[in-house]
Amino acid sequence: MPIFSTIITHKLATLYELRNMYYYEEALDLFENILINNYNEYSHNEIQRLKDEAGVN
Repeated sequence: MPIFSTIITHKLATLYELRNMYYYEEALDLFENILINNYNEYSHNEIQRLKDEAGVN
């Protein structure tokens, strides 16, 4: 399942923890955190790129 592999790859939980310690809804919360962090990083980088192109500090 892509959600579980993403959580494991980002080192937020192990497969054992996802199978035995977390409810599915909790895993979705972890996945949502990853998505939000990735979006925020992308937004920051995009704003910085546009500033660099415009010559603004």
